[in-house]
Amino acid sequence: MNDQAKTNAELLKEISVLTKKIKKLEKAKTTDKRAEEVLKQSEEKYRLVVENAREAIIITQDVKLVFVNHAVIGMIGYSKEILTSKYFTDFIHPDDLNMVVDHHIKRIKGEEVPPVYPFRVIAQNGTVIWCELNAAVIQWKERPATLNFLNDITERKRAEEKVNQLAAIVQSSEDAIIAEDMDGIITSWNRGAEKLYGFTESEVIGKSISLLIPSGNRDEVPAILDRIKSGENIEHYETVRRRKDGREIQISLKISPILNSEGKVIGASTIGRDITKRKQMEEALRDSEKRFRELSIIDELTQLYNSRHFYFQLQIELDRSNRYGQPLTLFLLDLDNFKAFNDTYGHVEGDQVLRRLGQVLKRCIRKTDLVYRYGGEEFTILLLMTTCADSTVIAERIRVELKKESFSPKAGKDVHMTVSIGAAQFKLQEDMKDFVNRVDQLMYQAKKNGKDRVCSES
Repeated sequence: MNDQAKTNAELLKEISVLTKKIKKLEKAKTTDKRAEEVLKQSEEKYRLVVENAREAIIITQDVKLVFVNHAVIGMIGYSKEILTSKYFTDFIHPDDLNMVVDHHIKRIKGEEVPPVYPFRVIAQNGTVIWCELNAAVIQWKERPATLNFLNDITERKRAEEKVNQLAAIVQSSEDAIIAEDMDGIITSWNRGAEKLYGFTESEVIGKSISLLIPSGNRDEVPAILDRIKSGENIEHYETVRRRKDGREIQISLKISPILNSEGKVIGASTIGRDITKRKQMEEALRDSEKRFRELSIIDELTQLYNSRHFYFQLQIELDRSNRYGQPLTLFLLDLDNFKAFNDTYGHVEGDQVLRRLGQVLKRCIRKTDLVYRYGGEEFTILLLMTTCADSTVIAERIRVELKKESFSPKAGKDVHMTVSIGAAQFKLQEDMKDFVNRVDQLMYQAKKNGKDRVCSES
């Protein structure tokens, strides 16, 4: 029983005691003047208690208002004279009239009715007021009547309506909306959550939220709880959750603290949305962009970087060398007699030679070196943080390894290819074009000197 109900019960008890006392004194009134004085005092106290009670008190008899106190006047707005000249049915909302009259008649007859129930009355200004009725049968002027306590619960009803509206919105939401306490126990679960995770409400209420979290993601929970405990709202938190069927899905969460009336965090509400398809599309887009970038900088035949990317990367390395004084060496390679090979065996066999040379170059360079197909049968290599003198070992390795490769453009025919290499080190503040031309001239010098050799400034 709430405090208001206790107050009503205590007031009803006090009125009952006073009523019994008055009846007792009335019997003794004819023989005792002192008793008559006490009777008047008791009646006055009775009247004052009822008239000035905070609760609205109405006495009805034969569906007529025979008594109202000041609280009733303040609640409904009509004067006492108007109220006591009316039937109580004149003030009840039409939608509740039959129910109230039915309860009133049954109560007078001694039949069982709800001890407390709500209904609406219409005030003088037309406002609809929600009341909660607590009534009891009494004797009024030797005839049955009802003593009624009315509490204005309009604000409570409005709050309940808002809560119900919010609950309806939550339940109808396409998003998965979940509430949990600070121990991670699920306390609320809407239809959106059922659709997203596959669990029914009865399967999850009272269970730990870890039911939805893959083992690999459970380490994130303590950090989230710490943020929620501090009152933080977490927006667009992307993570992985597990469905009833075991399938893992990517979701975006909005997590907010739930506060009690004192402002203390008592739980968290989570709004989740499945972003698995979006993530898959983003991944596909990234792969597509990566592939497009690769296609724009990769030579399709040799799978080496192309000349466009060579000049892009060369400028970066020249700037770095100028800024930090780091050595940078460039190789320019050209297959010897490649035109003759192509003319003799065809472009298909020629392409096979270019592919195999690309593989040789990848085997011979270091992880920090960068190799490119410069164009036709020409290739370039950038050797970072390397002097020209130190690079000759790599150049010789390439030349020797290529000579070992055997090509068979015709059955029973083995052909070996050679390469001429020019090598030079970048001079600080040198123009890019001058640097490349310098290496190009060294490569042609190797050709002139008999091919199958390395020609470097060192």
